[in-house]
Amino acid sequence: MITFTLIVIVFFAYRFINIEKRIIFDWDQEQFSNQIKDILVYRKFTLLGPRVTDVEGFFLAPYFTYILVPFYFLNNLHPSGLIPFLFLVNICFVFFAVFVISKYFSIKHSFIFLLLWAINPLLVQYDTIPWWPLLIPLGVIVTWYLLFRIYNDQSKKSNWIILGLVLGFFCNMHFQFVFIVIFSIIFLVVSFHKKINLCISKMFYLFLAFLLMFVPLFIFDLRHDFLNTHLVLGYFSKTVITSKDIYAWHPVFNNFIRALLPMSNEYFSNMFILLLPLFSSFMAFKKEKMMRMFYVSTTIILLLTIIGFSYYGKRPSEYYFVFLYPFIYMLIIDFFARYKMWLLLIIVAILYVLNYSNLQNKILDNNNGLFYKDLAIKTIIPYTKRGSFNISLNVPLGRDYGFKYLIDYYGISQSGDYSDPLIKINMPPEENDLIINSIGISIPKELQSTIYREIDQNK
Repeated sequence: MITFTLIVIVFFAYRFINIEKRIIFDWDQEQFSNQIKDILVYRKFTLLGPRVTDVEGFFLAPYFTYILVPFYFLNNLHPSGLIPFLFLVNICFVFFAVFVISKYFSIKHSFIFLLLWAINPLLVQYDTIPWWPLLIPLGVIVTWYLLFRIYNDQSKKSNWIILGLVLGFFCNMHFQFVFIVIFSIIFLVVSFHKKINLCISKMFYLFLAFLLMFVPLFIFDLRHDFLNTHLVLGYFSKTVITSKDIYAWHPVFNNFIRALLPMSNEYFSNMFILLLPLFSSFMAFKKEKMMRMFYVSTTIILLLTIIGFSYYGKRPSEYYFVFLYPFIYMLIIDFFARYKMWLLLIIVAILYVLNYSNLQNKILDNNNGLFYKDLAIKTIIPYTKRGSFNISLNVPLGRDYGFKYLIDYYGISQSGDYSDPLIKINMPPEENDLIINSIGISIPKELQSTIYREIDQNK
């Protein structure tokens, strides 16, 4: 119990120490914040969620937006409501990870899994970003649990239906979850290949439940001449004919692996890509029954990941691979457990923490995060009480996101008249600016004099 408590403390310490100054508020957060405001203030409900990859991509369903509605409602629409949401998701992940892994592997497996997850710098970062991929690891663990339940009792129709709902729900969090859908189908087919008729009949319920999670998109398409369907077909047809670099994902995957093995080089990371399915095949050979099916399916999905991203032919981001982390960690832990090397694994984890400065950097202030953007806008408010004005954002490309929502949140009304004084938000700060960390605020003299007059009157 003491060991588990210490691991949980480490897990939550890296995720929530200084969280109010670490949390981001960029394009994604501003986008769903505006959707939530439309829902709560204007009763304008949405049928669309995130868009896949870019402006030419298709839409997923808006479940993430609706999950956040209570947090924004309780926080009066301020985006700091995202912090308790992050707490809740991470608590759920810890609970399900420990419960599922200890039930189907061992309690030691679950403790080491949680420890390795706690000290991975990439996961420390991703677990504190309020966006759709945050939920993917939780979805993987929940999917494992349902698959194991079905394996032990395949006749129970409700497990198949719930699995379909879960797969459909998390597919609408991020498109990478399609690999987990494929993993699930493979696991079920290889597990019940001798009962294929039973598998097919139950798979029908799974498929219907999966489709049910796309109802918002179906309704949207019926209202808008199948716009999203055309976007889906156009996206994949364009992917087929565009030029590809089958190695474009390698550098990103190298970064992904270095979060696991910080001392590794590019050569080792490329070798690791090929070693993973071989390693999984070895574990499948050594295991029996359900765990053999698990590792057979893991091997296939690892190979399909290599093929899939090579076919995609474009550079992804590191978080596109986050669905692999639970599989990789279980491979490593199960291998060490098989040969009774628990102590060695713990020592490696401790040395990893002591020698990895990047992990410590993850708990530092985010100079462009929500806290400082919010403070900058609150600093402007006193200068906006008298007279007309406008606000300009003199910031690098992509750094303007979040400011507009906060300006609107605090009810700061701009005149739109170009002859009125201009308050400038500068990044980096300019000479004579009010400094808010990396943000500078330039207040025109006309508005400054107003403040000074008010101060004199109050005296």
